[in-house]
Amino acid sequence: MRVAKAHVVIMTFVVVEVDGDILDNSWASEPYGYIHGLGQMPEGFEDGVEGLEAGSTFEFDVPMDRAYGPSNNQLIQKVSPDQLPAGLVPGMVVHMEVPGMEGLVPPLVFHVKSVKEDVIKLDGNHPMAGKDLRFMGRIREVRAASADEIKSGRIERPSA
Repeated sequence: MRVAKAHVVIMTFVVVEVDGDILDNSWASEPYGYIHGLGQMPEGFEDGVEGLEAGSTFEFDVPMDRAYGPSNNQLIQKVSPDQLPAGLVPGMVVHMEVPGMEGLVPPLVFHVKSVKEDVIKLDGNHPMAGKDLRFMGRIREVRAASADEIKSGRIERPSA
């Protein structure tokens, strides 16, 4: 079976900047799965694995505009430390409710960029935004997604 829309793809992979810095290797040994064609992975990634089958290896570059887009300076916020929990350090993730929309829309996700005595800098961009990416990995499994998986956007795991 080949990677196509509405198929579950299980893979192991690494993401690096095109210039070579490793951005994420957390999925190098732990398989990661998604449903192809539902926008769960960047468009350029999905195009790169389209048509591959289990056992195939891949290595391809995806320009930032087909990955996570350019970095948007409007998504970088400076916040007073008294508005956030204590103990934040760079690299942590903060979830913030949209005022007046609590419970109606998902919380916004920010990455802590810097912490100073009088200001904390938060970044709402995806950590890989603004970067040309290289994906390298192996397709481990490809199967048709069930109707429930397509509806929920979540992969059903077989019970042990």
